[in-house]
Amino acid sequence: MYNLKEIFEQAWNDKMATRGRGIDDRCVWQNGVKITKSLKDEDSYFIENTGLVGSYYTEITQEQLKVFKEYGWKIGAYKVNISNFEIKMDSINRRINKLKSNKIIDETKKELMLDGYNQDIKLIANKLSEIKQKL
Repeated sequence: MYNLKEIFEQAWNDKMATRGRGIDDRCVWQNGVKITKSLKDEDSYFIENTGLVGSYYTEITQEQLKVFKEYGWKIGAYKVNISNFEIKMDSINRRINKLKSNKIIDETKKELMLDGYNQDIKLIANKLSEIKQKL
C-alpha cells in the first residue's frame, strides 16, 4: 500500500509525466490525472481527474483512490484513463442510438454523423487497447 506522499513521489519521478511548479504547489499530469502537493502544508495532496468532459477537473472517486493506494501512480493513472475512455464510449453510443431513432434528420446527414461517431469509437477503442496493454 502507498500513501499520497509516495504516490506523488512516484509521479514526480515519472519521466513520461508532465511536471508543474507553482508558487504554492507542485503538480504532475499524466493520462488524464493530475496530482498536486501543497508547499504550504506538507501533508496536503490531492488527485484530480482531468480527462472528463467539462471545463473543470474533478476529484477522483474513493474507489479510484483505493487503486492508487494499492498499485501506485502509473497503474492508478492508467485505470482512471480507462474509465474516462469508457465513459466517452458510452456517451458516443448513446448519441448513436438517439440519432438512429431521430425521424427529423435526413438520411444523408444521419449517415455522415454516424460515420463521424464510428471514427470516434475506433479512435477510443485503439487508445483503450494501448493503455490496457501497458497494465
